[in-house]
Amino acid sequence: MTLPSVHEVRQWRVTWAGFDALLMVTMAATALLGRLRHRAVIGPDTCPVRA
Repeated sequence: MTLPSVHEVRQWRVTWAGFDALLMVTMAATALLGRLRHRAVIGPDTCPVRA
């Protein structure tokens, strides 16, 4: 038994678009809360998904 030489996945664009949107929202929340000097900035700032 061997693996196929080509494997196409068409849903990656949707996945990456969703990831990018979530990343932008998280970064915007961090920037806004940091600008307001709110202590809740600790939550978004410690998100394990960073660019």
